[in-house]
Amino acid sequence: MVAKRRARVKARSLACCTPPRRPGRSEAESRDLGAKPTTIANPLGPGSTRLRRSGRDDEGRGSLRHIDRHVRNLIMPSEIQTVEKIADQKRSFIEEARRAQIIDCAIDVIAELGFAQASLSQIARRAGISAGVISYYFAGKDDLIREVAAHVFHQGAAFIGPRVNGKSMASETLRAFIVASVDYVAEKPAYTRAIMNIIRAGRAENGQPRYDAALESPRRDGFERILRWGQDAGEFRRFDVGVMARTIIEAVDAVPPQLADNPDLDMAAYGQELATLFDLATRNTGASAVGEPL
Repeated sequence: MVAKRRARVKARSLACCTPPRRPGRSEAESRDLGAKPTTIANPLGPGSTRLRRSGRDDEGRGSLRHIDRHVRNLIMPSEIQTVEKIADQKRSFIEEARRAQIIDCAIDVIAELGFAQASLSQIARRAGISAGVISYYFAGKDDLIREVAAHVFHQGAAFIGPRVNGKSMASETLRAFIVASVDYVAEKPAYTRAIMNIIRAGRAENGQPRYDAALESPRRDGFERILRWGQDAGEFRRFDVGVMARTIIEAVDAVPPQLADNPDLDMAAYGQELATLFDLATRNTGASAVGEPL
């Protein structure tokens, strides 16, 4: 009786220490799973942290994650940071492309429908996106209008600058400036027509200009520098430089509405005629000076 009782106690003890056998596993595999955790060498190389391998499957998977985390940390300073930088550049490129698309569509809508009718929904429809996408890139219509104006003026400077710079005489430079300004209207009619519609809309509801007035300064300053240069060189007669520069700008700004009314307008001839008009108006014919510049 005592021997049988001891045998039963021993059997129960062994049963507690041996993990249950899962389907498809041999008794040898089940015994191996009950073994004490052992230590394995870190596959990352000598001197690295040693990892413990547990007999439980879930802990084994945890050890693999631990190894993967170590590997990821080892390459983070170079490869992963490079990949992240490339991804950021790609996102930045995509975002800039989307902003440019929205601005171009806004220009087309404002030029065609006028400022008042150019709602964000109309612009979004032209771009093939939702109005919410526009709100992601711009704070509202006023913000978008400011960006439209900045884009048009910057594009104009990029177009006109190379056609004007490098001339040796003031009269030649003035002609090139006027002709290039008219050529820009012909090249980008929607751009200049959109600006004219924005100007006609007047100030915003808060009384502020629709766009930064400083955007117009480079053109005005450019004409004034040329006119002073011509006067100092004796090419131009004496006149009020400010009045003459504003008159030239008003004459150029009158071109977009005429082109809108008459799409067949000969813009090349128009530009040359306008340049000749101001060449005659500024030319120093040798007669007595008419007035003095203020």
